Amino acid sequence: MLNDLLRKDFIVHYNITSKDVVVDYQTTAAEEFDLDDMPSPIKILPLGKGGLSFEGNSEQIEVVHYEDFIAQCKKPQVFANGRKRCDYVVCSMRQAENKGHVILAELTSALGGAYNLARPIRKGQDLEYRGGKYEKAAKQLGESLATLMEVPTIRSYFNCMEDKQCLMAYKINSYDDPLKRMLHPMDRYLMIESAETQNNGAEITDVIINSFGFTYRRIRHGAYYQL
Repeated sequence: MLNDLLRKDFIVHYNITSKDVVVDYQTTAAEEFDLDDMPSPIKILPLGKGGLSFEGNSEQIEVVHYEDFIAQCKKPQVFANGRKRCDYVVCSMRQAENKGHVILAELTSALGGAYNLARPIRKGQDLEYRGGKYEKAAKQLGESLATLMEVPTIRSYFNCMEDKQCLMAYKINSYDDPLKRMLHPMDRYLMIESAETQNNGAEITDVIINSFGFTYRRIRHGAYYQL
């Protein structure tokens, strides 16, 4: 469903003139699965093998590689230049019950602990994201959502979903250097993060995301989003 709306309505709405734009998508009825931050084509991974885990699925799920789709929309330049894009859009729907899920997902990682997610990000000498990966993920998700919701048919499709979420999914990796592992014990941070992001993640206020009727959450790898 969403892949058709992107291939047809999205392309027309934004007057995309790039040739041979394709939508990389997969469908799955797996009760539990993972996604990871990787280039196209999409790979549906076993639970725990990626960076974002879903479980409790009882219907068909469509996973769209949104980042790859937008990367192909290079013309016109006014659309392509600097347009932010999240990694995936995950959709499901039980049409008869007017229920379903739409989830925009941005996956990231940090070394040692969640504190490194907040480190400012620079582009050359310029400060790009003062709030680090937290700020970057929120902007990627917010602009992606705004871009999608501007297309009338996509907006209608999303609005009929019962569960509307934007997820920043993050993974904390341990240092390779034994000395750094000793100086920055990861488990201490993982316990704090686990308490904050149990169940479907920690809910965060975001003015842009919330204005579209979506909830913004941050979820640590090891916690599962319940479909």
